[in-house]
Amino acid sequence: MVVDLARVADRSAALVLADAVLHRGTVMTSLRRALNQLCGWPGSEAAAWVVDRADGRSESALETLGRLACIDGCLPVPLSNVWVGPGYPLYRVDHLGPWHWVVAEGGGALKYRTRDPAQVIAAEKERQWQIRRLGLDVTRYGWQLAAHRRDELAARFRAVLADNPVRSTPVPWWPIDSPFIAQDGQIVA
Repeated sequence: MVVDLARVADRSAALVLADAVLHRGTVMTSLRRALNQLCGWPGSEAAAWVVDRADGRSESALETLGRLACIDGCLPVPLSNVWVGPGYPLYRVDHLGPWHWVVAEGGGALKYRTRDPAQVIAAEKERQWQIRRLGLDVTRYGWQLAAHRRDELAARFRAVLADNPVRSTPVPWWPIDSPFIAQDGQIVA
């Protein structure tokens, strides 16, 4: 269904849907198999574009649209939801440009509705300060930019990347699905 919809749907909506089904456990080979069955159908090129760019590590429509701003803006596509830290995984970030040492965080409104907004903002500021102490530049974006003004968001990402040229080594990072030993010695999966 996802691949069939990607033939005719708005590209951003199709990518959000593809990311969501991958995140929920559908495997990429299933999407590719469906794409092969639709080869030559009208819109199959659009569906192939979506399948080629789908990323199950994206956890929300906001994150997908933030990544799409990079894709549409011909920018390096960031890694989604990976861990960074001072030699061990400590903070999970929405997007990481490992060679530029840049983090982009999407800020959705839901977390402000379900908890005390003052506490959420204070925690965000502290976390951002800690991530910057690791040598990473942090930029934030919200729904309005990602959903309605992606060109502007891409321009902001472009400016942040320009301020942080490619380094000779990438920032150390760990994938979301790799277990590691936390500071307290416990294994985290």
